[in-house]
Amino acid sequence: LPLSPSSTLRWAGFSAEAMPLTLDSSGVLRALALSGCGAPLLAPSAGEWLPVASLEDRGRRLWPARAEGGALLCAETKEGEEPSFGPGLKLKEVKFHLPLGAASEGPESLLRGGLLAAHLGFAAEAKLIPEQKRKAALDGLAQRKARGSDSRQVLKLFDSLSKMNEQEQAFEVARSYAKVLGIEGQQELQFLAEAARLALGAGRSTLETRVADLRGKLVDRERAAVLEGIGVQLETNNTNESDDEDDEDDDDGEEEDDAEQGGEEAVPQGTRRPLDEAGPTPPAQRLRVC
Repeated sequence: LPLSPSSTLRWAGFSAEAMPLTLDSSGVLRALALSGCGAPLLAPSAGEWLPVASLEDRGRRLWPARAEGGALLCAETKEGEEPSFGPGLKLKEVKFHLPLGAASEGPESLLRGGLLAAHLGFAAEAKLIPEQKRKAALDGLAQRKARGSDSRQVLKLFDSLSKMNEQEQAFEVARSYAKVLGIEGQQELQFLAEAARLALGAGRSTLETRVADLRGKLVDRERAAVLEGIGVQLETNNTNESDDEDDEDDDDGEEEDDAEQGGEEAVPQGTRRPLDEAGPTPPAQRLRVC
């Protein structure tokens, strides 16, 4: 386990959302990113420990009780003493906060939200949480994505960076945060179109061009995917038609074989057979001839 320098492990547990957590004696709380965070800027892969909070005064007077909803709940006590847990015990909430600095409140909020949402989705899909809570989590994530509230926050951050002439940072926001939000397809196209409009409104024509080019590449990929899907469907239809024709030919061949095996060809109803093809004379006819 990763620990702060000259520190020891003080507490380890799981949040109500099945997120593994550790707290060291320096007061640093870390979370294990099981899903890779859904944000490459945070963790390059699943299995990375990320610092998510730092307790005041190294947490000497805080006793961890449980964690849920992106916060660690602790009982306040005197240093070195163990609290008496009971119904009337008040818990202090220590909210998760990524160590990005005071000047990065906007990005920190978005990245933290992406981390928690990605983990909750992973835990729900992997059935790591109770069924009732799992259904509520999936419904909440779907509603959150449908509302697009995270997208509006990202666009607000993009607009602020554009107006401060932080064009490179603004472009990284437009390029990377779609992955953090988990949006794709038409939602991502709308997101990039709005970002380009904001860049143009802020007088950043170069940034607007770069975002528009990014959107154009996405449009090309979407179009190529659609055309590929149409090609596959046409090939499938042609294959099915060819199989149907082969089946019809096989049926016709079977009918001809049946006729040949019977030793007679089909004669339409009402047609008289010639005498030389009429076959043997019935016994009654032979008696009359005699």
